[in-house]
Amino acid sequence: MQEKNRKRKEILEKEVIKDFTEAEKRVREDVHKVFEINKPTLKQEHALEDHLDDEMKNAEENIIATIEENEE
Repeated sequence: MQEKNRKRKEILEKEVIKDFTEAEKRVREDVHKVFEINKPTLKQEHALEDHLDDEMKNAEENIIATIEENEE
């Protein structure tokens, strides 16, 4: 039973990460479209990308934590 739950958890995590990665890609494409219109400085662009990276990592960690909580 534990093995089945472990495998289910692994599959769910992979699916969440896959879906999350696709969403991240779409957000980055949208951000770059905005950059093309507004032409931020290189420093502003890097700061925004770093912030986006941090937010995406936090969201991914929260999603995985939620999955783990729901399985307990």
